Amino acid sequence: MNKFICRLLIIASALFVVACSSSQDDHSLNDIKVEYSFPAEWEEHEGTWLIWPHNFGVITPEYVDMIDDIWVTMTKALHTGERVHIVAYNSAERSRITSLLETEGGVELSQVDFLIAETDQFWARDCGAMFAMDSEGKPAILDWGFNGYGRMDKLGPDVPEELRWEMPEFVREEYLGNYVKDDLLAKVIADAIGVGCVNLNGFVLEGGAIESDGCGTIITTESCILNSNRNPGATRRKAEIYFKRYLGATNVIWLEGSPDEDITDGHIDGLVRFVDANTIVTMNREDYHETYDYTPDGDYNKVINATNTAGQRYKIVTLPITAEEVEWLGWRANYLNYYAGNEVVLVPVFGDVMDAEALRILGNIYPDKEIVPVNGEVLAVVGGGIHCVTQQQPFFGR
Repeated sequence: MNKFICRLLIIASALFVVACSSSQDDHSLNDIKVEYSFPAEWEEHEGTWLIWPHNFGVITPEYVDMIDDIWVTMTKALHTGERVHIVAYNSAERSRITSLLETEGGVELSQVDFLIAETDQFWARDCGAMFAMDSEGKPAILDWGFNGYGRMDKLGPDVPEELRWEMPEFVREEYLGNYVKDDLLAKVIADAIGVGCVNLNGFVLEGGAIESDGCGTIITTESCILNSNRNPGATRRKAEIYFKRYLGATNVIWLEGSPDEDITDGHIDGLVRFVDANTIVTMNREDYHETYDYTPDGDYNKVINATNTAGQRYKIVTLPITAEEVEWLGWRANYLNYYAGNEVVLVPVFGDVMDAEALRILGNIYPDKEIVPVNGEVLAVVGGGIHCVTQQQPFFGR
């Protein structure tokens, strides 16, 4: 389904809602105008944004040394098919990264550019620039609120010890409450590249909390979006007003999710992904619940029975999870937190016998892209994956 048809579907579905809803329906969004649309992740990219890890914040210098190679691998794989935009903490870091890319990655630096900006962590999906398109087809950056995943209710000084999250040895806990630099990043990027910035700081939304088919449908979880640690008192309707106005979403599939299951309170990009406008990739029912113990079974039913704005069900493809518990994690991992670039798909692998099967299935899903395995174990230990550290910049035309 091409971009033009998707845009038409968004408009048509909005008109359908108007035609079929009564004025007494207090959940109706008839009066909410679609001001922006959200290009699907699988549409052509101008580039990919990465925040390069550094030792000026949450993670230790030893951990930076361990994960530098992941960023080198991603940059090397991506840069031949799109630009790579790297956020470096300072000029010294830019020099260090440049040396790594040249000596270890063999990267053609004409395809790479740098933005000097201080950050707290490196989760570009969640705190970076979320690109949208206005009604005239011009790009804009949506600057949502970011509060460190509601971190203060898990890690703040007033949280009882028995309720505090245990963090790995690579994390400097004294920095865990820091997120202000990350919250400012979207505006910093917008100013740097000369793109309009939409101030949405009054609503907290991380990029990993939503999945969009690019044609007006979003899948998300209440445990994240409506959590009091992010948006106190928020309702589905309030969220859907934001989704319709700024993302062009007229069809929202709500899962309950699982609060406190992980540091994100159940980001959807660890459970369900859109491959294209017609296809969802997830896990089988047993593995879905293995991954998130406390997720209600009704959520899985919603996923496999999900329909788009035209009422058509999606094709469902399943990926495996690891056969064994991942050593540093203490549980079995899944492969859904991958990232699809223009020419490659970056896939987390865990040194498990199921790695090959996951790579094979993704190769069938993306037959025109190179499948690139990336160390997922060392990244997952601090709570994320490949999709979490990447953010696409769509190609908006010449």
